[in-house]
Amino acid sequence: MPESLGVGLASEKGDAHFFADRVIFKGEVLRRPANAKNCRILWEYLFLLLDDAGYAEIIRWEDHDRLVFRICQAEKLAKLWGLQKNRRNMTYEKLSRGMRYYYNNNIIAREPGRRLLYRFLQHPDEIRRLLRRQGGTYMSRRPKASEMASRENSDTDSGVEEQQSASPSPDSVWVKPPLSPSVQRAAILLMDMRRSPTSEQQEPLDLSVKKGSP
Repeated sequence: MPESLGVGLASEKGDAHFFADRVIFKGEVLRRPANAKNCRILWEYLFLLLDDAGYAEIIRWEDHDRLVFRICQAEKLAKLWGLQKNRRNMTYEKLSRGMRYYYNNNIIAREPGRRLLYRFLQHPDEIRRLLRRQGGTYMSRRPKASEMASRENSDTDSGVEEQQSASPSPDSVWVKPPLSPSVQRAAILLMDMRRSPTSEQQEPLDLSVKKGSP
């Protein structure tokens, strides 16, 4: 048993033994990053690990300038994320589902033809600015009911938490399509009729036949 196993009782899950600040996985101690205490978002957590040379054997930059990174030991990364989220049954399959959640939101993408090689599409500062503009949500369109159900199941398993705001921003609100030209013309005509004088105020029409008129 390694020395100083942390505070509190251990929790066993298969070949992993979880403690308050670390997990022992296949005899190796994986410590929680010191600066990740309050980190609950997966992409932020990955950035923290990438910027810490102590985790280079698990996840490392392949091309820092292009924000391309490689996952070297997928199961160890999953156990660290499970420790962070207090989810002892975390696996890489569940973690990868959480990463796929970011594909359609321009946060993370897979490098074509390369296994376990990914790329951040934006710098963390740009992602945070985008979230502030969108009211704290990644959603850029109104999701379908089937997508919402699938997302809820995926988020529960993968530990992904999306920041939500009390009132969605205009970018995250579904907008009805514009009216057709014919409907617009009818609406304008109706408005003109409402603005015109009432029948009581109008001059009576002279329907008499004048002399000499055909």
